[in-house]
Amino acid sequence: MHHEGIVGFTGAQSAALADAVHLLQRGLAMAAEARATVTTALAQGGRVAEAVASTSDSRVRDHDMALRSIAAEFAGILSMDDRTVQRRIGDARELTELYPRTFEAGKRNEITERHQRLITEIGASLPPEARSDFEAVAIAICQEDTPARVKSRLEILAARLHPRTLHRTPSGGA
Repeated sequence: MHHEGIVGFTGAQSAALADAVHLLQRGLAMAAEARATVTTALAQGGRVAEAVASTSDSRVRDHDMALRSIAAEFAGILSMDDRTVQRRIGDARELTELYPRTFEAGKRNEITERHQRLITEIGASLPPEARSDFEAVAIAICQEDTPARVKSRLEILAARLHPRTLHRTPSGGA
């Protein structure tokens, strides 16, 4: 056997592997773009529901009805139940509106969908003014490693940006 590139692989095998790696990378980039398109569509649906409600005197009821109607429409396309789609619409709006750099990093396949979820879940505990700093550093951290390995680092980062003191109140609560 020839030892070109990887031990034990022939030249032809190394070339086939290089082609497979290229296909995998291209497929992941295309999948990231497709996920971003779906996320954008879901968020847009949520904004439409909000716009419908903004012109109504009974905003909450009309928003809920519009959101349910949009979720039902999307549910048929996505083959999901409408409650799941409503949750996904909310998640999509949170990602695109509150964490736009995280959304864009995922769209460019720089971080995974799970990384995006970690950033939004951990960032949710932060006040709005700390979110931008958290997001910038969190993306850089996520680009370095797998979601499981960066989770604790993101939690530490969030704690540093917004320390919380735990003390007993006179009523006995924390």
